[in-house]
Amino acid sequence: ELSSDQERLIHITINGIATGLRNSG
Repeated sequence: ELSSDQERLIHITINGIATGLRNSG
């Protein structure tokens, strides 16, 4: 089970990757 801090970090990471893919594409 993820803590709220870990879950928030995962969302930030996923959002950052998605943003990078959009910008590069």
